[in-house]
Amino acid sequence: MLHNLTIRYGIAFAIPSNTVNYVAKQILRYGRVRRPWLGVTLQSAGGPAIASAPGILIVAVAPGGPAARAGLKPGDFLAAVDGHPVRRMADLTHRLEQLQVGQTVRVGILRGAAALTFELHWAELPASRGASRFAPLANAPASREIAAVHARRP
Repeated sequence: MLHNLTIRYGIAFAIPSNTVNYVAKQILRYGRVRRPWLGVTLQSAGGPAIASAPGILIVAVAPGGPAARAGLKPGDFLAAVDGHPVRRMADLTHRLEQLQVGQTVRVGILRGAAALTFELHWAELPASRGASRFAPLANAPASREIAAVHARRP
C-alpha cells in the first residue's frame, strides 16, 4: 500500500534529431557550431496581411554585414531565396536552415516597384554579435534579427 505517493510534474524538452545531427557535425568538423549571419532585422506581416505581403520587410541592415555588402537596404522586401518565394518567417527559416557559412545565394528583393536580385555571401556570425549587442537593430519594434536559424538549428 502506498501512503506517501508523491507525483512530481516537470517540464521536458526534446531536441529534434536533425538539430542534434547538425550540431554534432559542426562540432566534429570545426570544434564549435558555426552560425550563418545575414545581418538584417526582419519584420513579417501577421494574420491575413501575410497573403498580400510582397515578402518579409527588412527593417534594418547591419553596417558592414553580408546584406549591406550585397546592397540590401531598410525598406526592401525579401521576396525569394535561391528562387524560392518567402512570405513568412517560417518560409525563410526553412530556406536558411539548408544554407552553410561561406555559401553564396541569390535573394529576390522588392524595392518600391522594382524587382531586384542580389548575390549574398553568407558570413559566419561574429562572436561579438548577438541580439542584445546589436545596437543599431536593438530598438526595431516587432522584429527580430536573423543571425542564425534558431527555430530548428541552434
